[in-house]
Amino acid sequence: SNQMLGHAGNIAYAISSRMPVHIPDAFIVDGVQNIKSKDGGTLNDTLPTAFNSIPLGSVFDTRALVKKIQTYGIQATVVPYTENIHGTLPCSWIETLGKSDSVLARDIMKAFVPSNVTKMITHEVMSVLLGEGKGGKKGQKPRPLEGGVCLHHRDGADWHNHCAIWENIPDGVWRHNCLEQGRRSISELVEERTSHLANKWILYVGDHAPPKELKAIYGRNVTSREEAYTSTRLLADVASYFTDMDFPSLPRDLGAVLDYFLCSDLPHFIGNSISTFSATQIARRDSLATWYNSQSIPLADFFKVYFIPIV
Repeated sequence: SNQMLGHAGNIAYAISSRMPVHIPDAFIVDGVQNIKSKDGGTLNDTLPTAFNSIPLGSVFDTRALVKKIQTYGIQATVVPYTENIHGTLPCSWIETLGKSDSVLARDIMKAFVPSNVTKMITHEVMSVLLGEGKGGKKGQKPRPLEGGVCLHHRDGADWHNHCAIWENIPDGVWRHNCLEQGRRSISELVEERTSHLANKWILYVGDHAPPKELKAIYGRNVTSREEAYTSTRLLADVASYFTDMDFPSLPRDLGAVLDYFLCSDLPHFIGNSISTFSATQIARRDSLATWYNSQSIPLADFFKVYFIPIV
């Protein structure tokens, strides 16, 4: 989501400035940030290398993206990523997003559609989730698409570490809303936000398998993308569809882009507004979504496309 927002902000800024757009053909497959910046309050950006990235066009339909940019009368091309050129450029996507036209940036963000390979994989996973065809689990009843809820739940060690840094940035801003609202259980918060839905089922997007408390309440009607993989041989080695590089497991950001498009195909979304993945989904849905933590969407300070109810 950071990569997509970075592209969207820079492209929108270029369009408004009437400048040609050159899109580096690189997608970072594992962008985990581990190194703190000099101020100690943030983490350094991860840049593409030959070992952590694949062509952008293998994940997104770059032809469709270029055509969308050209509708604004701007020349756009996808160019090879070169470390000794692009690696020296400043990576300040939040600052550029803040200077760009937010509505235009959101429209460009929505123009990031899946490549044929990404589309094939997400279609296969969705077939499993809906209980269709050979992919459905034995004994599983078909699930209606209209009951589908994407739950983006951050609860891993890296998220708790991120929250510890986030909540203690020394700028006087109150930030203690990184985890579940009121420290309540995730199952209780989900039920509050979905009690009006009939035949609901949950796609769990998180750092680990769905929590036992959710499984205890929803049973088979809560599942993850990883669990869906086990139902079809076609998805035995997902990374191999994108690259010849050998990974011990599916890299984090490659899995995240699959989750992003799977969530985008579901009508309901519950996330964590601090996370850029969730904030991007909320923006994509024109704020027709909910989040299980509380209060604001920090990205709204730079990306002014959100409608947040006052309650």
